[in-house]
Amino acid sequence: PLITPWYLDFYRPEIYGARGYSDAPSQALSNMAMPMEQSENSKSDSNNKIASSTAANYTTVLQTQLTAEFDISIPYTIPSDGKAHLISIQDYELPATYHYYAVPKLDNDAFLTADVNAWEDLNLLPGNANIFFQGSYVGQSYLDPSGTKDTMPISLGRDKSIIIKREKVKDYSKPKTIGDNVKQSFAYTITIKNTKKEPIDIKIIDQYPISQQGKIEVALDDAGGATINAVDGKLSWSLNLAANEERKIQFSFTVKYPKDQIVSGL
Repeated sequence: PLITPWYLDFYRPEIYGARGYSDAPSQALSNMAMPMEQSENSKSDSNNKIASSTAANYTTVLQTQLTAEFDISIPYTIPSDGKAHLISIQDYELPATYHYYAVPKLDNDAFLTADVNAWEDLNLLPGNANIFFQGSYVGQSYLDPSGTKDTMPISLGRDKSIIIKREKVKDYSKPKTIGDNVKQSFAYTITIKNTKKEPIDIKIIDQYPISQQGKIEVALDDAGGATINAVDGKLSWSLNLAANEERKIQFSFTVKYPKDQIVSGL
């Protein structure tokens, strides 16, 4: 899950009757269902083809100034049945650093991520990739080798042995009127428990809101030891949890705004 900035602004009611409506959304939803069906077919094809023979030993990569050409020296027989067929042309073994990643505001599960280094010289093409971990298909990802980072992250799926829970501290959430303003505080507790038999490294991401109006004031009261990105309000914790260890982190912020206004986003 990817977290986006959380913006606060004054509520402005819509004026109904000035817009026309059509059945376009239903058509869009109908069209959205098609790639999912294709994805399931791709998964089935991937499982069938993963055991097929590889042409890696018969492929030569010819690198030019602008392109890379893969010259396969053995013939292939591809059925003309109108279906997609996968052909393996190169095999690579790369070192990876494993860690866990979680955004409990959006999803309570932890995701195992592999950070792959030394990938720049592999002539990878951008596109969808079928991800296999420990011999099992875990899903699809998109590889984008056009990035400028030294590390390419690859998600390997959910790990249910890491239990994460995010709770709102109710005592903080009661609004208080002070003069012409309303002051409201929020606090959240995130509990992470590692039920695995070995230690893990995990990165936790959360956020606090960013004001879009000068009369809406946001103060981060307690970051809970997080690394703060004040531009987008992102909070991040990098934790190392021992086997069967449970850790709690808490952060809080306060929002102040005029009492005659309604704030959207809270």
